[in-house]
Amino acid sequence: MAVHQIITNKRSGGGAVDSVNGDTGIVTVDKSGVGLGNVDNTSDADKPISSATQGALDDKFDTATDDSDDITEGSSNKFLTTEVTDRLARLEYQALNQFVSVWKTNNSGTSSSDQIKLPLISAGTYDFIVDWGDNTIDNITSYNQSEVTHTYPIAGTYTVKISGVCNGFQAIGYSKDGLKLTELKNFGCLNISNVNAFLNCVNLQITATDTLDTVGTTSFEWMFQGCTNMTNAPKFTDTSSVTRTDAMFQYCSNLVNVPLFNTSSVTIMHTMFQSCFDLVNVPLFDISSAISMNNFLQYGSLSTENYSSLLEYWDTLTLQNNVTFHVGNSKYNTAGGVARANIISNHNWTITDGGAE
Repeated sequence: MAVHQIITNKRSGGGAVDSVNGDTGIVTVDKSGVGLGNVDNTSDADKPISSATQGALDDKFDTATDDSDDITEGSSNKFLTTEVTDRLARLEYQALNQFVSVWKTNNSGTSSSDQIKLPLISAGTYDFIVDWGDNTIDNITSYNQSEVTHTYPIAGTYTVKISGVCNGFQAIGYSKDGLKLTELKNFGCLNISNVNAFLNCVNLQITATDTLDTVGTTSFEWMFQGCTNMTNAPKFTDTSSVTRTDAMFQYCSNLVNVPLFNTSSVTIMHTMFQSCFDLVNVPLFDISSAISMNNFLQYGSLSTENYSSLLEYWDTLTLQNNVTFHVGNSKYNTAGGVARANIISNHNWTITDGGAE
């Protein structure tokens, strides 16, 4: 690089300059005057970019929503390996598939007032990440590892999020910290394949709108028995293998809504809704396999329209004989009365209800 010298003529004995590079008078110094005419002093933000460079950048950073190039688009990402993109996909799925529950640590329980203990079972299968709601997480792979009991900085109410495999849960009130469980907000990855899942969880409310995974379940007995605060029962996955629903909602005194689910294989249904005082409608369950229905809705009362519809539907099924059925003070209309008489005559049922309207 050439070095350009600025030549000045200065009067001897004085401070004034006679000339700059041979120029006299008022002199303006610019780039070309000092040999720097080819230097670009444009700011970086204003400098133009060549078409070749722009084309290369367009190819590398595709801004079109074409599910092919960007970090947020698809698995054919130019910058991430297949392993990383698969991991991102799994993380996204887990975030959508979280089991989310709320716990109040200082309710009565088997753990201390600043703790909760996840009610896992020895027959369960576990490999999940639990976010305890206090900026701490653990990886749980066994029902009895020490981390299933968590101590919080202070007692209070915390939202717990579980992502991964969580098959088996038995939060029994008055044991297994069931009284500390106050809300089920999302079922996500939770699978219930055991009895007594939420027995006597008297403080429990269900706000989850997704479906509870019950694949592999053969019995719903005592599932929500004694959940006196619960108003809505959850939706279930495939229940075609379930054979027992006895005491499933017994003593759920505030229960209002129950979804229809497959009961075609259920044989034992006694006390299913006993003492459900607020329940006025029961779905049109298929009871063709039922051999025990005594005290089905004892101390309760269905609406006349709902009870009559049940009788009419059941009259179309091939029912088991000699079944005892108790439906509290529920009354039937004319069509329901005809169906009721047919069931008694054809299948020798004993029916206790509130009589004709």
